[in-house]
Amino acid sequence: MEKRLLKRGETSGRSDDNAETIRKRFKTFIEQSLPVKDRYRPIGKCYEISAVPPPDKVYVEVKKALEAIMGTSAPIKDDVPVIPAVKGELPADSTIIFVLGGPGSGKGTQCDKIKADYTGVVHLSAGDLLREEVASGSEAGKKCETLMKEGKLVPQSVTITLLKNAMIKSSGKLFLIDGFPRALDQAETFETSIMPCKAVLFFDCPEDEMEKRLLK
Repeated sequence: MEKRLLKRGETSGRSDDNAETIRKRFKTFIEQSLPVKDRYRPIGKCYEISAVPPPDKVYVEVKKALEAIMGTSAPIKDDVPVIPAVKGELPADSTIIFVLGGPGSGKGTQCDKIKADYTGVVHLSAGDLLREEVASGSEAGKKCETLMKEGKLVPQSVTITLLKNAMIKSSGKLFLIDGFPRALDQAETFETSIMPCKAVLFFDCPEDEMEKRLLK
């Protein structure tokens, strides 16, 4: 994972893609994010997917998981128009899928593949939303940037508000929440303030493999 992140840092311009910060992110992932998987696994909501094989092979397993989550009639993408979202609130029949895995496990790659195949999918990256807030130059964004550089978690109230705003503004009702929740309290607050997730896609990737990818 570390190798992947450092390699990405050469071109991404992200201030948090450096060796020291990456190791802090690994530590945070192990200590705070893995318990999220452990919470949902016993109740049958977590689908663990090995992220080691090439992306196309990983995606075969992703599609199997999605069929189990949504049924064999999952809306494969065609010319069906996207259903408009209700202003101010999420549709009651929305499907929320948490997409979890360590840095460099391929979450974003698999989300892109899902979007290409399934209609009405809204892919929201908590990290991207935070970086957009940072780029805006707002006071909250500046504080978030400091925390991110230190490898710490941004307050859940900030992340959940950004996610909720983006979900309401979108026109879909099938949501892939990428890289969130990163801790159990975030999961609990999200499900209480927005709605329970339908399932969790967890991409299981050894740390040495993630490091190799990020530095490649």
